[in-house]
Amino acid sequence: MVLNELNSAGVLAYGQEENSGGLVTAMPTTPTQGPGATWVVRVPEPAVENAKRIIQGLPVDAEQEPGVWHFGPHKRTKRGLQFIAAIFLTVLAVSVIDDIVGWLSALQ
Repeated sequence: MVLNELNSAGVLAYGQEENSGGLVTAMPTTPTQGPGATWVVRVPEPAVENAKRIIQGLPVDAEQEPGVWHFGPHKRTKRGLQFIAAIFLTVLAVSVIDDIVGWLSALQ
C-alpha cells in the first residue's frame, strides 16, 4: 500500500523487510507477520518530507524504530506471545541452572 501510493505520487521508493536477527531482504510479495519482522520503505533524502506527507494519510504506523514487538493489530496477541516467550525463557533458565548444579555435584 505504502509503496504503491508513493510510486503513484512519483516518489522513488524501495521496500524491504528486516527481522530481529539482522536479515534484510527486498520486500516480498507477501510480507511476513510476527515478532521481529519490520517492513521498511526507503526514499531518497530530497523526497523524505513529501513521502512523510503521503504516508501520514495512510492507515499504517510510520515509526522510525518500531521495536521487536511492534506488530499485529491486537494487544492480546502480543501479550500472548510475550507470555509464551517468558515461559520458554524460564524453562530454559531452570534447565541451565539444573545442568550447572549437576556438573558441580559431579565434581565433588
